[in-house]
Amino acid sequence: MTALYVFANAGLGLLSLFILAPVILLSGLWTPPEAMPEWLSLSTQVSPLRHYIDLAYGILLKGADIDILRDSILALVLVGGAIFALSVWRLKHQFG
Repeated sequence: MTALYVFANAGLGLLSLFILAPVILLSGLWTPPEAMPEWLSLSTQVSPLRHYIDLAYGILLKGADIDILRDSILALVLVGGAIFALSVWRLKHQFG
């Protein structure tokens, strides 16, 4: 029974890998978006982690205030809201 449970959880881990790996790689944490090809740099805008990292760097390393970080805050709200709305819509259609 434990082997079946481990097998099931391994499947969940593989699913999350397909979602989390691109989010982390497109965040700009390891490679700055400026060093990426233009099409890939534009695709980083859909990663909430990208905007969070911009905010964290701005606050912790630069001491930036909310006026300077306004664009990153707005982007994080928009991307997060869109992802959340899509998740709620999918959940309703799956169970409703």
